Amino acid sequence: MDIKTNFIETKSGNLYKEIVLINDNGVEVKCIDLGCIITQINVPDRYGKYENIVLGYEDCDDYLNTTAYFGAVIGRNSGRIGGAKIRIDELDYELNKNDGNNTLHGGYNGFNVKKFSFKTVKGEDFVSVKFYCISEDGEGGFPGKVEVEVCYLLNNDNEFKISYNGISDKTTVLNMTNHSYFNLSGNCKRKITTHTLQIQADKFTELDDESIVTGKMINVLNTPFDFTKRKKIGQDIYQDYYQFNITKGYDHFFKFKDYMKTENRVELYDEESGRGLLISTDCNGVVVYSGNYVSKGKLLSIGREIEARDAVCLETQNVPIGKSNLFIEDSILEAGRKYSSETIYKFIVK
Repeated sequence: MDIKTNFIETKSGNLYKEIVLINDNGVEVKCIDLGCIITQINVPDRYGKYENIVLGYEDCDDYLNTTAYFGAVIGRNSGRIGGAKIRIDELDYELNKNDGNNTLHGGYNGFNVKKFSFKTVKGEDFVSVKFYCISEDGEGGFPGKVEVEVCYLLNNDNEFKISYNGISDKTTVLNMTNHSYFNLSGNCKRKITTHTLQIQADKFTELDDESIVTGKMINVLNTPFDFTKRKKIGQDIYQDYYQFNITKGYDHFFKFKDYMKTENRVELYDEESGRGLLISTDCNGVVVYSGNYVSKGKLLSIGREIEARDAVCLETQNVPIGKSNLFIEDSILEAGRKYSSETIYKFIVK
């Protein structure tokens, strides 16, 4: 097991701290102190070749000026809040409108653009880094001063665990996730439409024409959203289905079947490389985003610009708030109470 820390200097001269977690199997996770952004995850294929399976930018400054949220921790809220308004304890709060008339992923000053302090820990069978930041009262329009801790832990079972913790001095909302873009082919050699995906979810959330959760949960049966059995992401993505007219692909919250069972809720697999990803979580669902829209003009670490369907996001979280406070109870953090959530990514080879 090993931990390395380095300084990364951008083209403009800005400095970021890089932390590299390495286990005894050679699996490697790289991240930086800006937004806890995961910049690389290097894992082997069935032939023992190690390659990167997440998207990241060549220049770290590009993470500050993008709507892609590559690899970042998301908060205070994950997903969209319709009309950029919430109501808590009979008080109304106006939030940042950073997505048209709505709030997306915490607003303009979300966790993805925060500099975190950190400390590293090296154990007998794990290496980890704990990140810390404070979100001040009123930041983004949200009430309460929130102390945030995010822990990344890599062990010798090739499990990468993300633990989220927080506490606020006022009742507020907190619903965190990680926004990594996965492509198991390695260095983005193939589109994710050839990956197979299975999700233990029997419902998904309907979106309106602004991609806001409407409150309607739709049964996946007989829809392109049925991933209860393994199928290729691209199998139904081009169907003439009314939700795809809005999103041009998957960008939806899938509600897990059994809230008490946390193991292997999601499985992603690339047949050609043999790489697989099993995701376990205590969240009540996952947002699947199939890379429908791309931000041109920035080079990826693989030496080219991003293209549609280059990667898929699997954002474990509770259901987004949506419009008119529909699902705010799933995001409420009461004053003085601890927020905690955990997601485990297990890298496998078949």
